[in-house]
Amino acid sequence: MFRCAEPRRTQNPQEGKTILRSASLFNQLLQHFSRTEFGALVKKHNAERAAKGFTCWTQFVSMIFCQLGRADSLREICNGLTCCLGKLVHLGILKAPRRSTLSYANEHWPAALARRSLPDRSGTLSRSTNVGFA
Repeated sequence: MFRCAEPRRTQNPQEGKTILRSASLFNQLLQHFSRTEFGALVKKHNAERAAKGFTCWTQFVSMIFCQLGRADSLREICNGLTCCLGKLVHLGILKAPRRSTLSYANEHWPAALARRSLPDRSGTLSRSTNVGFA
């Protein structure tokens, strides 16, 4: 995954060593989407009424991953998420989705939820100078 241009340095108080911390481009992009606001939209549209372990947030992260990775198929999305699973746990994805689950979710994704969550951020992302390649 890509790394941010300016990694943060933090001091480890126990050992006195400097730790280099950087966020992936994917993580930087997702930080522009508030999980609280997204959760409120999901609740408003009753989008997870029949969900059994597969959340709308996982669906959203999968579709953003699809766009960034230029995935052409469900197999590419699922395999890519499986490879990055350890890095995505901090985003709330504990298990990579299966193709059938992702296909079903895409088919039943409420269009109103997508319209409400994505366009609001397009101006923010185009003006942001913090997201980029190293």
